[in-house]
Parts: sequence; C-alpha cells; structure tokens
Amino acid sequence: MKHQPNPARSAALDAHAAASLYHQQAAAHHHEAGRHFQSGKDFAHAAHQASLAHGHALLGIDMGSHAADYYRRNHDDLATAGSGPITRASVEAVEAAGALEAGLGVSAHHARAAIHHERAARLHLQAMESCDASDIALAISDTGSACTEAQCALFHGDEAAKRHAGEDARRLPAVEHPAA
Repeated sequence: MKHQPNPARSAALDAHAAASLYHQQAAAHHHEAGRHFQSGKDFAHAAHQASLAHGHALLGIDMGSHAADYYRRNHDDLATAGSGPITRASVEAVEAAGALEAGLGVSAHHARAAIHHERAARLHLQAMESCDASDIALAISDTGSACTEAQCALFHGDEAAKRHAGEDARRLPAVEHPAA
C-alpha cells in the first residue's frame, strides 16, 4: 500500500521553512542596521533596515504560529493545551533579557536581535526535520523554542528602535516656538 501524503503536515513543513527564511532575513537586516548605526553616517538607512527586520520578524512569527497550530490540531496529546506562539516561558525569557541587558546600546541590541533570529531560524529547520521524520515531540519542542527566540529578537529590535529614536532627538537642533 502506497503512503498517502498528509496535506496538513506538508503545510506545517512549509511553514517551518518559511519561518526559517524570514528569521534569516530579519537577522541580515539587523546586522545591516547595526553597522549603519555604528558607523554614524547613515541613521536613516539604519532605521529603514530595522523596519525591514521588524517586518520579517513578524512574518517569521506568523509562519511559526501556523506550524504550532498544526501540532495543536493534530497532536493535542503532545502539544500543551492552550499554548500559543507567545508562551509564559517566552514572556519570562524576554523579561529576563530586558533586566539583564537594559544598558545595551543601539548596535548591541541589533546584534542581539540578529543572534536570536538566527537561532529561531535554526530551530525552525530542526523542527521541520523532526516533523518530517515523525518525531513530533521534538518538533513541538523546537517550535516552542523558536517562538521564544523570536520574542527575544523582537524585544531587542524594539529596544534598538527606542534608543535610536532617543539618539535622533538628541541630534536634532532645538526648535524655538514663537510666543503665543
């Protein structure tokens, strides 16, 4: 008897592949943003690269959510009931990252965001391989870890944006307002 392909599983594999690609792209944009900001010459381009990184991060998270949905719908016995892409563990990891790394500058936050995106990309590839090999428990674990890494990447991207905005405000000349 010939093995019938599972369309839902194929969609999960595709979602993992897409999530990995988006996180790789986000990492590349964060590296570029950090370089431009650190050089001090092209802050507008740094902000543009950061914006692109944020968009790719959101797409990666969305694709990761599609993969996680597959596990919740088809492997409820292995998937944690009610867990979503943003889990308690991911929130705690982001809060811990903020507490430990509050003093980082813009370029350092971009570098950290890139590292977390690269980890998320690798974890999605591992989850895809595990799912394809029918090791669903490992695929679920890697998917959850990828979601945590993605949340940490978003945290660092947001912190870089806040600090970038603060730097922009300090560089702008003071504007005097006429008396009313």
